[in-house]
Amino acid sequence: MNEALKNKYINDASFVVIDVETTGQSAQYGRITEIGMVKVIDGEVVDEYSTLINPEQFILKFITDMTGISNEMVAIAPKFSEVKSRIQSFLGDGVFVAHNVSFDYNFVNTSFVREGLKPIFNETLCTVRIARRLLPTTKSKSLESLINYYGIKVKDRHRALDDAKATAQILITFLETLENKYEIETLSDVIAFQYKNVFKLKKPPKNFLALKDTLEDIPEKPGVYFMYNKYNTLIYIGKSKNLKERVDSYFYHNTGHTPKVFEMVRYVQSIKYETTGSE
Repeated sequence: MNEALKNKYINDASFVVIDVETTGQSAQYGRITEIGMVKVIDGEVVDEYSTLINPEQFILKFITDMTGISNEMVAIAPKFSEVKSRIQSFLGDGVFVAHNVSFDYNFVNTSFVREGLKPIFNETLCTVRIARRLLPTTKSKSLESLINYYGIKVKDRHRALDDAKATAQILITFLETLENKYEIETLSDVIAFQYKNVFKLKKPPKNFLALKDTLEDIPEKPGVYFMYNKYNTLIYIGKSKNLKERVDSYFYHNTGHTPKVFEMVRYVQSIKYETTGSE
């Protein structure tokens, strides 16, 4: 990651959420039949672009049944060579975001190279990876499951723009969580978070039931929290914009903690907190 992007704040970064429909699973042998692109800046959708693409390949019936995209529809659509500049311009140096990003990235990149353009080297962000870390208790991390989980309304599933719009809403929610719950502020930290190890508290403290009662009472307000061991010795002090979300993260979804913090949690026997007027 270059220095300009490394130090960029999340709210200043451009995220381009992309979804492609294709003739198959292989970027080498398959082709794009439709692309949907949604640009997100500062938690808002600011632009979108979509087009059918003539893949110059036959679309099999089972793909048409799934996507609704037929050979007749793409026959009059522009070829990739005709829209490559528009796609390239829309993407710019934005973060390439997709649900299972390697699939969409490989298809777009391979399509560019096939047209004689240079490969793209945009930073990538995978909403599947983020979901695994932020939603460890949800059984499925598929786009369909997350759409249902968040109650997102989608007009046409498996159409590129509608799926990209749904993924953009999921991304916006994830970014808000990363900022408020994990206090992540820079783009480089967001990119790194998707590769964090997922820790689980296998052996909670003996009085975990008492801790659960305390956690339920913690308000969603800014403040300072104090963690004590069984000797009533203060072992950790922290602050947060949202006390409840932050303290909960240690015990329920303690994703991304270092082994040192993960080990410390085992010794927590009681928690106190003080709300403040601001962070």
